[in-house]
Amino acid sequence: MLDEFFALGIWTGWAFAILIPLALTSNDWSQRLLLSRWKQRQRLVYAATALAVFHWIFVHNSAAAALVHFLPLVALEAYRIWRLSPGGKMRMRPLEAQMKREGWSVRRIKEDGGCYEAYDTTPEGQRVEAYFHPVTLEKLLVSRRGEILFRKEN
Repeated sequence: MLDEFFALGIWTGWAFAILIPLALTSNDWSQRLLLSRWKQRQRLVYAATALAVFHWIFVHNSAAAALVHFLPLVALEAYRIWRLSPGGKMRMRPLEAQMKREGWSVRRIKEDGGCYEAYDTTPEGQRVEAYFHPVTLEKLLVSRRGEILFRKEN
């Protein structure tokens, strides 16, 4: 029993213990409560992932199986970083320029469900949420506090 206590695979298995509090605080209420500390805590998932890979390698004595399962995660993370990088955000700049020409005050634009979602102030001074087609930049929907102000006809 004591021999296993000092095994490296046992100590790297603590990745699971890191994931429990992260799962418990992965909700809107915790995000509002913890404010900026929430993001710092959620970044512990990277350490937990590294520990999980090492745990898998040391317990099974094979890096191949661990890499087969973790390379898709690495690919997804690389895509997320690319999408959020300044080069990825460049695709939204034409929409921002179009909206400013029309008199909108742009606060934030992000991708959501295959559309661009923009949080803006209209020329009339209303704070709204608007959805635009990602290729044609056509306005699809404008809403304010759940009330639909504009919807493109099909």
